[in-house]
Amino acid sequence: MVAASVLAMTATLAPVPMDAAHAADVEQLLEEARTFRAEGRVADSIIQIKNALQQEPANAEANALLGDIYLGAGDVQRGRLQLERARDLGGAPDLWMLPLMRAWLASDEAARVMELTEDLPESLDPVLRADALALRGRAQAAAGDAEAAHETMTRAMELAPKAALPPAGLARLEASAGNVQAATELAEQALANAPNDPDVLYIAGDLALTRGETAKALEHYRAIKDMRPINPFVRVPLAQALIAAGQMDAAADELDWVLEKVPEYPQAVYLRGHVAYVQGQMSEADSLLARGLASDPANQRMQLLAGLVKYRLGQHEQAVRLLSGLAEGAGALPQARIALGASLLETGRHDRAYRVLTPLPDDMKQNADALALAGQAARLAGKAEESLDLLSAASELRPDDAAILRQLAATHSALGQGEEGLETLGLAVEKDTSNDRAVSTYFAMLMQKNLPDQALAVADKVVTDRPEAGRGHTMRGLALLAGQDPEGAEAAFRKAISLDPGAADAAGNLAALLRQQDRVDEAEAVLLSAHEAAPRSSALMLRLADIAALRGDKAEARSWLEQAVEAGTVSPRPRARLAALLLEEGRPDAALATAVPGLNTFPRDPELLEMVARARLATGDAANGLAAARTLAEVKSDAETLKLLVNAARQAGNQSVLADALERYTVVEPDNLEVRLALAALELGDNDAAGAREHMDAALALAPDDVRVIQMETRTRLARDPRDGVAYLRDKIAAMEAPPGDLVHLLASAERPIEPEQAVARLSDWSTANPDDTRARLILSMWHIEDGRFQAAEPLLESLVADDPESWVNHNNLAYVLMRQGRLDAALDHIDKARLHGGNQPELLDTEGQIRLRMNDLVMAEQLFRQAASQTARPGHRLNLAEALVALDRRDDARQVLEQVQGARTTDAERERTRDLLARLEGGPEEAQAQ
Repeated sequence: MVAASVLAMTATLAPVPMDAAHAADVEQLLEEARTFRAEGRVADSIIQIKNALQQEPANAEANALLGDIYLGAGDVQRGRLQLERARDLGGAPDLWMLPLMRAWLASDEAARVMELTEDLPESLDPVLRADALALRGRAQAAAGDAEAAHETMTRAMELAPKAALPPAGLARLEASAGNVQAATELAEQALANAPNDPDVLYIAGDLALTRGETAKALEHYRAIKDMRPINPFVRVPLAQALIAAGQMDAAADELDWVLEKVPEYPQAVYLRGHVAYVQGQMSEADSLLARGLASDPANQRMQLLAGLVKYRLGQHEQAVRLLSGLAEGAGALPQARIALGASLLETGRHDRAYRVLTPLPDDMKQNADALALAGQAARLAGKAEESLDLLSAASELRPDDAAILRQLAATHSALGQGEEGLETLGLAVEKDTSNDRAVSTYFAMLMQKNLPDQALAVADKVVTDRPEAGRGHTMRGLALLAGQDPEGAEAAFRKAISLDPGAADAAGNLAALLRQQDRVDEAEAVLLSAHEAAPRSSALMLRLADIAALRGDKAEARSWLEQAVEAGTVSPRPRARLAALLLEEGRPDAALATAVPGLNTFPRDPELLEMVARARLATGDAANGLAAARTLAEVKSDAETLKLLVNAARQAGNQSVLADALERYTVVEPDNLEVRLALAALELGDNDAAGAREHMDAALALAPDDVRVIQMETRTRLARDPRDGVAYLRDKIAAMEAPPGDLVHLLASAERPIEPEQAVARLSDWSTANPDDTRARLILSMWHIEDGRFQAAEPLLESLVADDPESWVNHNNLAYVLMRQGRLDAALDHIDKARLHGGNQPELLDTEGQIRLRMNDLVMAEQLFRQAASQTARPGHRLNLAEALVALDRRDDARQVLEQVQGARTTDAERERTRDLLARLEGGPEEAQAQ
């Protein structure tokens, strides 16, 4: 068998002889590396191994050790390559076999594990052989053959009872089958055999977490973290255990570390969003989950949590989109059903809200909020009789709840029982006038119906029943005002204050009346006196903030608003006004934290929506900023709202919303220059030069010499006649004493397709005269690269790198230029610096792949090209991958890649290169590999 021959070969290959001193140096370096690794100093360990490999590149032990460290750090690709090298160098199987099999399993290459373990030599150490068979069992389980996996792992246990991986693998199989007790016993046996093996610790931790033994789970997961301190993935189960233990801050710290290393790892994003949700940090949870769903849109668990967050943020439209399907039907979480139902009501989808909320499951039938919400949905869906039953049940659970009574009254009205609605509240007031919510609701309904006499009668009854309270007198004042008796109203308010000096409603209404009569000082004195008696009244603070603002004292107004928000309020205004002040101070996160909770109660309040939109845009959350701005524009469509909507659409990159908002803006302000320019840009983006012409004519009439107008007019002319655009801009620049760089860049770019040498000369002269214009140097360097003038591009890129050493773009371009000149070591140095700052950007992977290809490091080149191609659909990356596969004589793989390229949109040069590669594949091996 192939596997047996590989193992036999590695057992017979002899190392290259070397002198004793040299061998001692290498062994010392490896011993130091092993020590550093045991101490958790992974970077130092890697350095020593690489030092050893510099002296002895063919040292199998060093390659195996480096591969195992890479694998433990989570870098499976590099780990696999090093371990395969150790194997190919003839290293002993105990050095590379198990970690290489783990790497194959992590790379979804279970078939290679099966091949290697098909016929293991009897000469292998029994424990090593048993562990290898256990990994074979994992490969079988991954292929869906649990029965074969169980049989293989059982045979492995019989072969070597002291091996750790067989009982650990069986434990995972039993756990998957729901046999927790059996799995636990097997995991304990594995721990006894190898207490420090990460695979064993993983299953032991998972089982402890399943049993609810979080302390033990944390012990196991922390042990893995200590062994693999730079591996981000081992911290995720640790974070899960911390969440289960209620240690949210510690879980957040671990997950933040993971996301710093692997920003789009779905499980880490979800768990971090869950922590933020539990901690009430809805804005942070929202941002995290939006990021997670962007990379993993089918993740239902993340989608459900994101929907609950949107509901808590008052973003009902998005909550509906996310929760639909997940919060409906049997088995849906109660809080998810309530969130979806409430959001559907807020967005006017009454019929569907009714279907979601009814019939109520048994565990929600004693929930007054759920009953009331279902009753409201039933009424709005035209099922008033059912609404009456639901609201009546809710009222029985909470008979004094004014909100439920209001809904009940509305249902009576829907049934044509307007009097019954009033009577419902009237009976509540008749039975107990101390129920302020019921009294207020009943009184408000009478006032809304313009029945001041009846409202006055209710107020008089409250005065009679509760003569010691000021509430009835306040109601009398309101009724008298409605009856056009301001003097009587003032007397009633003052009577209420005399009975209850801290009565916010009485003091507030009296202050408002006094302000209407230009008695501002008296109004403030009334409010301050009431505030002394009721220092926690947010309503009084709101009124005092109004008066402070009226006097122009913003600091005092801010202080009152902060106190009002802290004290709590039933009005959206304190939060909206405080959020506005916080935005003025440049504190968008604080403004968001202030405004968003208000939207839970007032989802369509224009002031809160505006503050939320502005704050989200200021924090970079463009998608949710746009959602808030669009909702705001549904509520009101003045110029300021449309300007906000335009800004939000731009930040979010939503062209359709942007175009619609700008068109609406021209109706409100037809002579707005920025709007005209923006519309012209959109028309050009849609290749509609005629549409842009209409807006540019208006812009030229407003400001013909404005630089922005000149730029857009040039682009409009270029779209129809490039030479006309060039001539226009040349004339404009010639008339300027000191033309701005943006216009020079635009002119040179416009000249390049029709007069390329003139374009290069113009930008070269400009760059020489303006050495601080980095953009000119960058453009010029790119043109030199396009034209094959690599020597000319090199000094420009060197200067750009010197100006900005952390720019991965400049390092990448310089690496490419050096490579094209054959200076591969220097190119590799710059691509290393580029990847330090740019990570695994596909452009960087592709450039390094080209360098490796020219260095004849074909395996690494193929891996890099494949990783680049997996991240982007650009044909060039796939053509480079095909080039590497051709060089490796992997013809079928190369043809498959080239077929993908042929099915994509390509340039003439890319099509020519595709034909060339296909022709090389049709030739013999030497012709195919020729470059």
